[in-house]
Order: sequence, then structure tokens, then C-alpha cells
Amino acid sequence: MIEPKIRIEIKPDTKMLFDWFDRVLDPAINAAAIEATELTADDIAEYAIDSCPVDEGDMRSTIRKTHWKKAQGLFARVYVVVGGIKGKITGKQVDYPMYVEYGTSRQRPQPFMRPAVKKGGKNFFEHYLLAHKRRVPR
Repeated sequence: MIEPKIRIEIKPDTKMLFDWFDRVLDPAINAAAIEATELTADDIAEYAIDSCPVDEGDMRSTIRKTHWKKAQGLFARVYVVVGGIKGKITGKQVDYPMYVEYGTSRQRPQPFMRPAVKKGGKNFFEHYLLAHKRRVPR
């Protein structure tokens, strides 16, 4: 008995797939990563301000957020300015945030930046997935 030989071959159009990736998916990935980076930096700054110990409120005014774009993508930084900054509330120079964060031999640490980075950093993937979902066509 002769068995029929059936051969099915599926060859995906890889050029079309890679063209689509370059044209649609790659920009969506980059845009989603940029948005997630900005939102995560916003979260970290907000958490730092909210958890910052307050006597007079000047230390909160030293928390800054910046971002800049490079060829590799978006970079964001949340930081505390130390020294040379006059508080918005009292007008006194604020040069003590690092002592509050890490403590001294006479004062226990009251961390506000490190917990903010830990808490806010957890939101990056959620921000990324939501931003990516909005950008990738179905």
C-alpha cells in the first residue's frame, strides 16, 4: 500500500515580522519604558515627601526630581539637596537631611529616601505594563 506523502510547511514572513517590530512594537516598548520611568520617579518623590520627618517642613523642600533623555532612553533621579538651600518655611539653611536619613551618634535614623525608593520602585513594572498595553495594537 502506498502512503500519501503530505508535507505542510509554514514559513513565517520574518521580514514582515521584523518590520512590524521595528515600526510598531519597538517604539511602543521605548515609549512605555519612558512613561514608566517618569511615573516611578514621581512616585518615589511623592513617597519621600510624604514620609519625610517634619519639624518645620523645610526638609521637604530639599527633595528634587529630575529626568533627562539620552540615546539610551530616559533617566530619572530623585535626590535631596544638602547645604546651600534655604528652607521655604523658615528661611534657614537646610544641611541636615543625610543626618536624618542615616542618623548620628546622638540621633536615631529616620529614613525617608531609602523606603521611598523601595516602595516607589515596586511600581515600575505596573506602570510599564499599563503604558505598554495602551500603545501596542491588538
